[in-house]
Amino acid sequence: MENSIVDKIPVLKTSAGPKDKNWNDRLKEEYTALISYIKLNQEEDNEWFQITPDDTGIKWVGRCWYFYNFQKYEFDLQFEVLFNYNYRFQLPTLILQ
Repeated sequence: MENSIVDKIPVLKTSAGPKDKNWNDRLKEEYTALISYIKLNQEEDNEWFQITPDDTGIKWVGRCWYFYNFQKYEFDLQFEVLFNYNYRFQLPTLILQ
């Protein structure tokens, strides 16, 4: 069995939330891992989301999609990294195309 995609993504080593002094280091690790994951998905023709952070890296917005029975389902996605490094996810809309 092939290595899972998780094994191909860089491991995050910095434990920090948005209010910690090491937040920028953690954010760089997050970006590196996210870029690696996106590239792996592109290589496999398996893209399923687009996401963009604000300047602080705390609030993120994007879109994800899924195909089922020749139907495309799209979701707007929003999430916020809270100070204790929990996430608050929101799926504001579901669009059937």
